[in-house]
Parts: sequence; C-alpha cells; structure tokens
Amino acid sequence: MKLKTNNIEDIVSEVKGISFEEACEHPLVKEINEVMQEYVNKRIEDAFGDTFMMGSANGGLMLEMDINNVIDVGENGDEWIETPLP
Repeated sequence: MKLKTNNIEDIVSEVKGISFEEACEHPLVKEINEVMQEYVNKRIEDAFGDTFMMGSANGGLMLEMDINNVIDVGENGDEWIETPLP
C-alpha cells in the first residue's frame, strides 16, 4: 500500500474532516509549516552561513510511505494477525 501526498493540508483536511481552506488555517498546520520553515532556514544557514536565506524552491512537506504489512488486532485487542501486502 502506497501513501503519498504533497502537503500537510491535505492530510489534516482528510483526518479532521474539514475543507482544504480550513486546514490551511488549522493551528496544527500553521505550527508544522513554521517548524519546517525553521528547519529549512537552519539547514541553509549551516551550509552557507547566517547571512543566507532561501531564494526559491520547489516542493514542500510531503508524506511518502510504503506500508509493507498490516496487523489485525481483533475486536478486543486479543489477536495479532500480520498480513503482508502485495
């Protein structure tokens, strides 16, 4: 099973059951985006010095994950059946 999304707003929209526009204003999204910007700034400063900043970029925060198997724990959590995925 492959999961891929190009931005945190899509994830929050789906999980929280809100529109994309609402997700853009969600406090969690704002905080994650701020942390990511701080991370980018730190990496640039570490590589080039503290007088440098990002000029332009492509991409952004992205989720890309291959799920190799799932586990069925049963209705009462008393089972543990691992199922490999094709």
